[in-house]
Amino acid sequence: MSKLLLDSGIFSDYMHRRRGIFERVKQLALQGVRIGSYVPVVAEIAFGIEMSSSRDRNFQRLIGVLPTLTVWPFDQDSALTYSRIAVELRRSGRPMQVVDMMIGAISMNLGDCKVVTTDSDLEAISAEEPGDNQKLPFRRFYGIRLTTIACDGACSHSPLIYGSIASITAVVL
Repeated sequence: MSKLLLDSGIFSDYMHRRRGIFERVKQLALQGVRIGSYVPVVAEIAFGIEMSSSRDRNFQRLIGVLPTLTVWPFDQDSALTYSRIAVELRRSGRPMQVVDMMIGAISMNLGDCKVVTTDSDLEAISAEEPGDNQKLPFRRFYGIRLTTIACDGACSHSPLIYGSIASITAVVL
């Protein structure tokens, strides 16, 4: 069974039922896809809620959607993978936010998963083509492939899916 992991922007769209994301995720779940996110993403969302003028309403939304998703932890294996990602990115001079490196590490350790995001931050640790592992040394071992997908409805930009090279498939949200 494949896993679909929602990054912050898509998680927020899911939580607020915007852009048809909630409905599409439900359809995929009915098809046997395991839908979830990450503890670091939940932390990012909760931080945004704490800062919002509609804190109470948004907090209730968050509490309401969490039981509908699997929330994968940032565990010891992810911490070790994170360290390798962080070192290679620093050596290459490519800055990346800590939370994005954590998301990449969790995804790489889960295997058979796809990360759905609306930004290109994870592109630095993905291989655009199956043989494109030259930019960062850890890609040879942990490479994930990027696929651009279409979005139902009016989207300012399409979600991107990152998944293992062996298991990547296009998913239309």
